[in-house]
Amino acid sequence: MKTQINILLLATITNITATAGSVSAAHLSNIALPVAKNIPLTGIQIKASIVNNVGHLTWNARKQKNIQMFQLEKSTDGQNFTYVTSMAGNYYNYAAQDRVLMEGINYYRLKIICKDGNFSFSNVTILDTRSVNKEVTILPKVVIDKLHVWMTDNNSISSVVVTDAAGKKQQESAAISNTTNLADIDMAALNPGYYAVKLITNKGQIINHQFMKQ
Repeated sequence: MKTQINILLLATITNITATAGSVSAAHLSNIALPVAKNIPLTGIQIKASIVNNVGHLTWNARKQKNIQMFQLEKSTDGQNFTYVTSMAGNYYNYAAQDRVLMEGINYYRLKIICKDGNFSFSNVTILDTRSVNKEVTILPKVVIDKLHVWMTDNNSISSVVVTDAAGKKQQESAAISNTTNLADIDMAALNPGYYAVKLITNKGQIINHQFMKQ
């Protein structure tokens, strides 16, 4: 069986301005990228951080299958996303900047469009302007099935303990890392009611939050 391998030419593209006018983007570390047919698309993870009140979004796409473009999308409620900007799927590493952060939680995801018209989405990550000076926070406050834990780049969680209103332990999760700044904890098994969650960081800090399970 013959395998055809296409080699994309070396290119350097910088200072791409988003259509919306509020976001600028630039490709990083652009090098020749071999794209082989029949290599499945691996999970592309988008990460987010805040530096000097500017949102920084980055992702890596080392293994691709006929990707035509990446579309960065943004939401303020985590449900309804709108188009921000797009980039051709020809590179290893990507970065975008959001200079108009909304007060509260800003949600981001990638719409990954293939050359045949099919598309998929990346993970959803957030920038929480209310917690710029906090290292760990949770969302949403009203949980349906998953509780999200947001961490800064220098943090990880060694344990998560959930207790009910009477102080009885209901659930304990293993250590979670900040690979994408936003970790998911399954809470579907909990009965409706109010709960407290104790997060212990890799620095030994104990952080307590409360949430309601629907």
